[in-house]
Amino acid sequence: MAKKIFTLLSASDAEEMLGEKYFYRQRIYRLAERGRINEFTLNGKTCFLGNLIVKEFLKDLELRIQQNHPNLDFDEIHCFYDEMNGKRMVVDGLFGKGVSVDTDKETEEDLLKKVSAVVEWFESEQSNSKPVVSNASQSHEVNDEYITSTVPEEIEWIRVDTHLIEEVEVK
Repeated sequence: MAKKIFTLLSASDAEEMLGEKYFYRQRIYRLAERGRINEFTLNGKTCFLGNLIVKEFLKDLELRIQQNHPNLDFDEIHCFYDEMNGKRMVVDGLFGKGVSVDTDKETEEDLLKKVSAVVEWFESEQSNSKPVVSNASQSHEVNDEYITSTVPEEIEWIRVDTHLIEEVEVK
């Protein structure tokens, strides 16, 4: 049976270890007051489990993203704390993109602004990429049973033969 190791941290230690701007101690105390994280007393100091602090901050982040952007597919979005590449809170799966903040230098608000910027960018790209209706006089009919039945005249279709182009693989 594997042993699980839990780290007890004071609020100021958690702030220093996890990221001073994002994991500020007053918010940790508020989470404890609301009963969302357990308090422990060790040598006269109030301590908390580090992994539960991160877990509750992640829950809050996910809830705020859902409130701000209810149209997002939350099965695709993953929020996590990354300590392998520095101290970072990461939101991944935003239309194939991911955003993060350095928890020593940036807050949850900074991360939410980045998420909103990605969502706005994607929505503007979607609205800009509406299908263009072409005039029938500017195109000619193709008698093949392809998905599109008209091809604009300015497109020149050529067949690429691998024997003609060296060091290029055509799939």
